[in-house]
Parts: sequence; C-alpha cells; structure tokens
Amino acid sequence: MKRSARLEKITDINLGFENIAGLSLASAKTTYAKEEQQLQQLRIYKKEYQHKLKNRLKEQISPNEMQDYQYFFISLDKAITQQAEVVENKSTLLEQSRQNWLMQKMEVSKFQRVTQKLKAKEAVIENVKEQKEADEQFQNTLLMTKNTEKYH
Repeated sequence: MKRSARLEKITDINLGFENIAGLSLASAKTTYAKEEQQLQQLRIYKKEYQHKLKNRLKEQISPNEMQDYQYFFISLDKAITQQAEVVENKSTLLEQSRQNWLMQKMEVSKFQRVTQKLKAKEAVIENVKEQKEADEQFQNTLLMTKNTEKYH
C-alpha cells in the first residue's frame, strides 16, 4: 500500500473527527441560542411588568400589592442573573466547541495537503519508472532487431 493511501485513511479518520466536532458545534450553537432566547424573554417579561407597575402606580395601589411587586421583581432579577450565568457558560462551551472544530478542520487540511503532495511525488516516481521500463523495452527491441539482422 502506498504511503498516500495510508495517509488517505488517516485523513478519512480525521474527517470523521471533524464531522463529530461539527455536530457538537451545531448542538452548542442551538443550546446557546435557546438559552439566550430564554434570557431575552425574561428581560422582556421584566420590562412588561415594570410597565404594568408604572401604570398601577398612577392609580391607588395598596402597600401589600407594592410589596408583592417588589418580591416579584427580586425573584425575577434573580432568575435573570441565573439565566445570564447559564448563557455565559453556554457561550464558553460554544467557543470551546468552535475551537475544537477549527482544530479538527486544520488537522484534516494538513493531512489533505500532505497526501496531495505525496501523491504528486508518487506520480512523478511512477512516470519515471514507466519511462525507464519503456526505454528498456525499446532498447531490448532494438537490440533484438540488430541481432536478427546480424544473423540474416
């Protein structure tokens, strides 16, 4: 088996690793987007309730209702903070997945370039070998023709 064929097998294996890394990256992107969307929804929800509170404050509001809003906003802020941490963690995982995929992609490219160069060298060697064999065959044919002419 030629060296280029062995390298192609290694390249195929690395291509499989690149595909796995690509799937992992796609999954990380999806998860990040979902978590980011959830964070945005919480922020929108908070703004909506701030607007509702602002409108309620224009009217008469009881101290108990005001306290309920305060507790609600405290818990909502806590949820937003927690979700922001989740988004930050998913962002880190996304970047790690992206770096892993890029590393795998570069590894595949490296093996593909080496394999192409090796195939080119092997083709040159094969052409030289074929030319040498053709020259030897021509020399043998020429020699046989001369020997045949000598004896006739």
